[in-house]
Amino acid sequence: MEENGKHAGAVLTRESADRSVAVVLDTVVARLGSALRHALTELDDTERLTMPQLRCLQALAVTGTALTTQLARKMEVAVPTMTGRIDGLVARGFVERHPDSEDRRQIQLVLTDAGRAHLVRCQEATLNRLEGLLENLQADQRERLGSVLQEVVSVLDQQGATASSQSYLDE
Repeated sequence: MEENGKHAGAVLTRESADRSVAVVLDTVVARLGSALRHALTELDDTERLTMPQLRCLQALAVTGTALTTQLARKMEVAVPTMTGRIDGLVARGFVERHPDSEDRRQIQLVLTDAGRAHLVRCQEATLNRLEGLLENLQADQRERLGSVLQEVVSVLDQQGATASSQSYLDE
């Protein structure tokens, strides 16, 4: 009986620890998202995009080309919503629409050089913000954090969470 009690206590302790880490991770993700959005607002007004528009550019940088329906499905929004986002990106010259060579009824979305350059500027702004945050940690803390985050990325990769998380500079 005592053996079972110890085992049950260990399970509860692990569940409690997992929950605690999950809560901290949820807080970190939310605060990092806020910090990165803030970093992007520091770009010139003419270059500012909404986060959903930026995610569209990121997705196109990873896939090369896509149909509006594919992007909508990937980002879990309705096609008319995605069309509105794409319209804004086309108006700014970040995305072009090209007829599909195999099916003229389909329109391929293609990231332009201006769109790619904008992604580089956004990536620089976010990396600068993250580096500024990391400056507050000691070298050994940064190393441990990097190792743990790499393990988290590996777990996410194993669960199939890679497509939308790739950096838009990793091509």
